[in-house]
Amino acid sequence: AAAQLESQTSPAQVLVGFDGFVDEILHLVDERAGPESYLRMEKMESLAKRVEAAAGLSCNIEMVPQMTKLGGNAPILANALATLTHPTAYIGAIGRDEIHPVFRDLAAACCHVTSLTDPAVTHAVEFTNGKIMFGKMDTLKDVNWARLTRVLPEEQLSLLLEQCQLVACVNWTMLSFMNEILIGLGRLLQGLDERRRLFIDLTDPAKRSREDIAEVLDILSSLQDAADVILGM
Repeated sequence: AAAQLESQTSPAQVLVGFDGFVDEILHLVDERAGPESYLRMEKMESLAKRVEAAAGLSCNIEMVPQMTKLGGNAPILANALATLTHPTAYIGAIGRDEIHPVFRDLAAACCHVTSLTDPAVTHAVEFTNGKIMFGKMDTLKDVNWARLTRVLPEEQLSLLLEQCQLVACVNWTMLSFMNEILIGLGRLLQGLDERRRLFIDLTDPAKRSREDIAEVLDILSSLQDAADVILGM
């Protein structure tokens, strides 16, 4: 099946946006035996019990960095598509004044890169039965339509959309101003000669209100007039 799909698939240009994270992978120390030796908190339950026992008091939990890597739904998707030889354009948050080092290979692999702001940061605490991601996302407030069209004017953005067969907008949950970006993109897509595919991934919307979710679903319904909308769940 994989070989058949590979033989039938030709490279298509894709535009991917709009988040960007630097992921720091961490382990938690359960018991330290020496400067280079420690027992790790293996299960998520270990952290839960430690925090519960400290309620009303306080506690100190040591984090041990394992690696720092490229993160965010858009950079990960763009990186995968570029690796699969699809010409990939990326718009997002990988450095305001210069590209953050963890994204330099991605930027080199893409056919177009527009960065709106510095990346957010995720401290990803890994256990053998799951992962807890603590995010610092203040920079993502700059991922909005006004900033986007100031860095990449609408005329240039329209030209970029004309070159792409698929537009992928991912991680709606983490981007407070994604709705206005979707509306703006919909208006520009409406002006193209041919319909495009528009992939939307809300990601985990648990922290967003029912009203927020209803609003974005209404927007996605209206976008169907301009493009073939694909909803990732």
